[in-house]
Amino acid sequence: MPRPISICLPLCTLCLSLLLLPFTACGSSTNTGATGIQATSGKPIHDAQTATQYLFVLRLLRYNMHTIGKDKVIYTQGRLTQVGDMKMSYDDEGRITKLGKLAVTYDEGKITSVGSTKIEFDKDIPQRVARIGDEKVTYNSQNLANNVGASKISYDQKLRATKIGDVPITYTDSK
Repeated sequence: MPRPISICLPLCTLCLSLLLLPFTACGSSTNTGATGIQATSGKPIHDAQTATQYLFVLRLLRYNMHTIGKDKVIYTQGRLTQVGDMKMSYDDEGRITKLGKLAVTYDEGKITSVGSTKIEFDKDIPQRVARIGDEKVTYNSQNLANNVGASKISYDQKLRATKIGDVPITYTDSK
């Protein structure tokens, strides 16, 4: 026997409204990449975009970088212009103002945010980054950034970052 329309109509409306819910409402996501640096949830980073953002904030991006993860580093007229598909924009003073889709803000020459991710500096040593969003930055005895949250930073003999989290970094003169 067919069901009366009065019963089916509310059920169809409920099913349709559930289909229209945004996917982010179902489950939790730590990817804040659209508005700020991606949160790591206590795990080492594994993507080149987050690695590039950390390296930028920590002032560890270098002219002769070849790849970050599998992403090629591109320079134009001596300036870093792209890592993978993440393009950089500069202001008249030569400062990066866009890191991919994320705006970079400065105060008195210091980076204060990348997108919605706030950057905090050490109160005792003002040139050192203390936090990138929720991630604490620690330093070794050589005054080099050692960890960003759970992501360890490795260096070569020339004191260039060679790995951050699970992301390897190569240089044009690397073998």
